[in-house]
Amino acid sequence: MNNNSKQIDNQAVEKYQRVYRFTLKSAVVNAFLSLVKFFAGLFGGSYALVADALNSIADFVQDLMAILYLKMGKREKDDRHDYGYGRYATVTQLFTAVVLFAIGAYIVIHAIVLIVEFFSQGHHVLQRPAWVALAAVVLAVVVKGGLYYMARNKAGEWDSRFVSVNADRYRLDALSSVGTTVAVAFAVLLSPKWKVLDPIAALIVAIFIIRMAALAFRHALDELLDKSLPEKTEKEIAEWAKGVEHVVDVTRVLSRKVGGKVAVELVVMMDGGLTLNQVHKSVVKIEDILQEKISEIAHMAIHVEPAPDVQNTVD
Repeated sequence: MNNNSKQIDNQAVEKYQRVYRFTLKSAVVNAFLSLVKFFAGLFGGSYALVADALNSIADFVQDLMAILYLKMGKREKDDRHDYGYGRYATVTQLFTAVVLFAIGAYIVIHAIVLIVEFFSQGHHVLQRPAWVALAAVVLAVVVKGGLYYMARNKAGEWDSRFVSVNADRYRLDALSSVGTTVAVAFAVLLSPKWKVLDPIAALIVAIFIIRMAALAFRHALDELLDKSLPEKTEKEIAEWAKGVEHVVDVTRVLSRKVGGKVAVELVVMMDGGLTLNQVHKSVVKIEDILQEKISEIAHMAIHVEPAPDVQNTVD
């Protein structure tokens, strides 16, 4: 391994450690926030806050999934797993998506029942949320907003798409808590007829949870079905390879995702008169460039063929 490759590996390890520590801390915060909101909603008589707590629990599970992905992504391959353990995280994410969907569906059904009972039997069927529920949801907005800004800044500082995705997730959770705050505040401060906003807010939160489950399911399914990288990215890979000395053309770029990592295969054309040592140096250069450009690459296979004109000349 040349010095450039070692430097890239060291930078990747340092980046992994930073992202892992930040994700672990975020998971602890989400766990604490989930418990606070759940018990405040339970004892404060706010179904919307209980639903929001379940949303945070879903977020906590997503953090656990992220930690699993990071840990499994670093686990060394063995004789039985030539491409590592990335699929473990993918399968777990698929299972998690199904659980989240079930939670969201349960909240939707229960919230609709409460809303129907409110309008058919009167406001007395719903309990007015207590002040503790309002205080807890305000705390949730502040904490989740802080997590979002921290994650967004760290994503830019570390150039981490992984942390950037988590930042978007925290932002959505904070926005859902804002809606819950408005609903709980109206139910606490205004007349009894506004109590219906509590189950309505729970219904909206449930839609957020179902949406999160659908996105997670689609993402996991894409990986299980070996979805390729975007066409633009594959074209960029070809251009980067073409810029390496002795590379005449790149005739094929194949890619797929493996548990959040990326596998890439290239077919490149080189002058048939080159020595094996020259070809090897060019291939190593291509590997170094791609690893530097796309840090998520975990596997590369580069097949070299003689350029047609040279081949014809030799024949």
